[in-house]
Amino acid sequence: MLLLLLILNTVLLIVILVLLIRQLTTGKTPTQATLPLPAGVLLEQKIRQVNPGDRRADVETLLGPPGATQDNEWIYYLDDSSGYLIEFSNDDRVDAVRSWVA
Repeated sequence: MLLLLLILNTVLLIVILVLLIRQLTTGKTPTQATLPLPAGVLLEQKIRQVNPGDRRADVETLLGPPGATQDNEWIYYLDDSSGYLIEFSNDDRVDAVRSWVA
């Protein structure tokens, strides 16, 4: 009985050490490592990286294809009533990034 208790304690200690090492090496808790961000939050974080002067191709690489295009404007939707509008100049560079709500 004592031997079984010793084995269980050893297994528990190993599990705790593995979880601690994982947290220290990734900088994330196990919950953070497994739960993805909602798509809207992820899009907003990426939109913040877009700056005036960035190339159109770089924007598409970062954000993916737009939800809609119109002339020199790309629209990225957060949901049915909000999103972001990216305006491009004639030389395919970002002029402005604007958020919108319907």
